[in-house]
Amino acid sequence: MFLMTPKFKFIVVFLKFALAFVFVIMIIMFDGCNKIPKVQFFPVQKEGLPQMVVAGNGQLVLDHGYLKLRKFFGILGSDFIIFPYGYTYNIQKNTVNIINEKEQIVAKVGDFVKTGGGEVTEKTIAEKIVGTQLPSDFNGPYWVAGDLKTR
Repeated sequence: MFLMTPKFKFIVVFLKFALAFVFVIMIIMFDGCNKIPKVQFFPVQKEGLPQMVVAGNGQLVLDHGYLKLRKFFGILGSDFIIFPYGYTYNIQKNTVNIINEKEQIVAKVGDFVKTGGGEVTEKTIAEKIVGTQLPSDFNGPYWVAGDLKTR
């Protein structure tokens, strides 16, 4: 009888293992979809500093817990963002929202944004702008942002 042959049994066992392997891979791949993003550090400029006005454009990304402005699809690199005074963030439905001083959501991670501002390369200068010591792995360049707007 065909159903009892060793070749058929081998095929059935092989297919069971293959299906189990695919199932495990799918669980591993889709596990990241349900993780809540975490912002490690949200630097904000000290109150009363003058605004820089150089135009900055790029995508707002979350990179290892830090918010960055990725310029020209990453070809021109990315800068850690130092947000304007009064800005904050929240996380809703696994999305990091950037909130301005008027408590309005002005951007979210993944958006392409435009902002005034300017680039700072020295960590000591960035620390003076923020008014506190920056994390050891928060190494520039830094974008000292003006008001953010989505494009």
